[in-house]
Parts: sequence; C-alpha cells; structure tokens
Amino acid sequence: MNQRSNIALEKVKTLLERIPFYETQIQAFVAQKQLSEAIQLGINTLKQLGASFPERPQPDDFPDEIAKISSSVANRTIEELINLPAIIDPQGLSILRLLLRLSSVLVMAAPQLMPFCISRAVKLSIVSGNSALSAPAYVTYGMNVLQLCLLWHGLNLTETSNACE
Repeated sequence: MNQRSNIALEKVKTLLERIPFYETQIQAFVAQKQLSEAIQLGINTLKQLGASFPERPQPDDFPDEIAKISSSVANRTIEELINLPAIIDPQGLSILRLLLRLSSVLVMAAPQLMPFCISRAVKLSIVSGNSALSAPAYVTYGMNVLQLCLLWHGLNLTETSNACE
C-alpha cells in the first residue's frame, strides 16, 4: 500500500489534495499497530496545515485550554453554539477531520495529548463553524472537562477548580 500511496501522492499538487492519503496512511499505521508513526504523521500534517498542539504538555496547559474555550463561549447560549454556521473552509474541514482521526490514536498511545487534540477541534468549530465532526468533539471535550473537574474536587484543589463552575 505504501508504494501505491507514494505514487498517488506524487500526482497530487496541493496539501489539501494529499489529506485523504494521509488519513488513509494513519489508518494503515493503526491497523499495523504502528501508533507512534500514525501520531507523528498526524501531527506533522496538522503543522503543515497551520494547526498544532503541545507535544509535551505541562500540568497547567489543559486548564488554560479550558479557560480559553470558556471565555470564547461565555456569553453564548447552547442554541447559539448549535446554530453556528457550517464550516465551509476546506482547510478547516481537513484540520477537523485530522484532529478527530488523530484523537482515537492518541487515546491508545499518547492519552496526555488527546485533550489538546479535542480542544483544538472544539475551538476550530467555535471560530470557523460546525460540521458533523463537531458533535463528537464537543461531547469528548465535555467528558474531558468533567473528568478534570472531578479530579480537582476529589483532590480538593479548589483554587484551580473555577473552570468547573
């Protein structure tokens, strides 16, 4: 499959035309249990598209992500978020597809990166519009925030639990 993909990749001219090939390569890496290669391909492709997330997150990075997302939706109702316009930017759609594709690999091989991947998908949806892929991103983000809040409250870290309110 790799030889065929390389031949096909030589024929396409733009990065956006290459994205479906990269998505297929990611799936092939996963099927072959080459998870680090799948992650690296996904991260490198996202960087080429102008999207990235920390490869070595620090303990405060995810609470900072939560705060940024919370401030961007602070004055919006759920109905307003649901009724955001559809994302039409091909690059934004490609980033969203790659983030969701990569998130399932991250759960298995680099779970510390998965919340950042999902939070980037949520931020993209809020800024650029919704797609069918926005719903699983919103749900997963909500579960991540809930888990973090439960952890904070379980450890009585009330000074950092403001994001849970």
